[in-house]
Amino acid sequence: MKNCTFYGYKGSTLYSLTKTGTVKYNFVALDEEVETTTTTSTTAVSTTTTTTTSSTVVSSSGSGQTTTTVSAPVKTVWGDANCDGEVDMSDVVLIMQSLANPNKYGVTGTDKNHITSAGLSNASVVNNNGSVTNNDAVKIQLFLLGKAAPKSDK
Repeated sequence: MKNCTFYGYKGSTLYSLTKTGTVKYNFVALDEEVETTTTTSTTAVSTTTTTTTSSTVVSSSGSGQTTTTVSAPVKTVWGDANCDGEVDMSDVVLIMQSLANPNKYGVTGTDKNHITSAGLSNASVVNNNGSVTNNDAVKIQLFLLGKAAPKSDK
């Protein structure tokens, strides 16, 4: 498994292992935007590849003007409102903040840690309809206390 690149979230176990040098693999955090550009020239055709690991990979060729867009893998974790790959009390807090102060913490909020549409989808645990209520925050708290099981379809 030489020259492997793993995609995951900052704060995950694999992230920690790769950053401390314990594991010698490339790691790209899905919640960080990393962009690399490579240009290769062959006879009269130039190819440019731009990779944004948090969203898309776009390739274009100068001869036929072909563009391909591929979405980066999205990790869905039941109850994970902040999309850090884990379910904990910070997810409950973010849900409550997004409900109490949507201008700052809603999907289009001004705070850099506002809930995202992916986080909203993950946090919609009661009705699984992409929107959240206080009931979703309560359900996640009950799960954290061991008093409720996660939905199996999420």
